Amino acid sequence: MIVLVCGVGGAVGMQRLTGDEEALALARPVEVGQALTTQDLVQVSLRVSDGVDLVPASATSTVLGKPAAYRLPAGLLLTASAVGQPKVPAQGRAIAAVALKPGQYPPNLSAGASVIVLARPSGANPIGELRIWPAVVSVFENRRDMNLAVVSLELSESDAQAVASQQSEHVAVVLTAGGGR
Repeated sequence: MIVLVCGVGGAVGMQRLTGDEEALALARPVEVGQALTTQDLVQVSLRVSDGVDLVPASATSTVLGKPAAYRLPAGLLLTASAVGQPKVPAQGRAIAAVALKPGQYPPNLSAGASVIVLARPSGANPIGELRIWPAVVSVFENRRDMNLAVVSLELSESDAQAVASQQSEHVAVVLTAGGGR
């Protein structure tokens, strides 16, 4: 009993001396809207500055079962704003998905990349005006078993509707430095 009390007292004392706190981080990536589980979370000890809204490890039960508001990578320190109703896409934005074959997208494409989506006209007269939309890749899933990639693109609502209405074989994605036209 004395050893237990001394051990706990020492840990509390050390925490006060070092200023370290126990907070939650992600043990693995979590997708937007995915309910958080104990397997998704890990406790970390770190020094926290004032004004940083980290979820303390003691509040684990308050985030379990709650959806991720954003796509969250493994290792991210969990904040209260990262948990709750999905916040992606933002107001006035939408996400459109296209299935592309190799050659229709750069091999180094990844989530977060700024791109330009190009669509050539289809139908009996394939010669016409090329359509162009700036976008950001929100999810990139390379399905090598099916020889295609599913690319989710965040665009304005009207542009997302236009991209979604295109035939995939007429669409290409160009990686850009800034995503402008």
